[in-house]
This record gives sequence, C-alpha cells and structure tokens, in this order.
Amino acid sequence: MSVRVDCTGVHCPVHITRIESALEQVEAGGVVEVLLDDDEEVLKEVDAWCRVTGNAVVKMVKEEDAVRVYIERRV
Repeated sequence: MSVRVDCTGVHCPVHITRIESALEQVEAGGVVEVLLDDDEEVLKEVDAWCRVTGNAVVKMVKEEDAVRVYIERRV
C-alpha cells in the first residue's frame, strides 16, 4: 500500500499529526511519502520528530516550492 500525505501550507503540530496518522496506516518497514513546504524549520521539526519516535527519514527530494520526504515506519 502506498500512503501519501500533503502537508503543504500547514504548520506544527498539524503536519506532525498528519504524518503520524499516515504512518499508522503502514506496517513496520513501510514508507510514507510526505509533501512539505520547502521550509528549513519544518524539515527540522519532522527530522526531530522521527528521531524521537524511532522512525526515519530515508529520502528527501527538493521540488520547486516543496520537499518530498519519505519516512520509514520503524516501530
């Protein structure tokens, strides 16, 4: 199952809540694709949240005005 979530235009804690809900839809080892604003602070928040929760950012792809982040559910 492929899970994608668009978090553009939202800020903490909304994007974290959406990511958390999306990760609940996949088994451990599954990856969620998240579209985020190209904002350094937002990317830091997501990275920090992943470290705290035991999940992992496995890939980031910069696009024109956004960043596509792939998060692996590890727990």
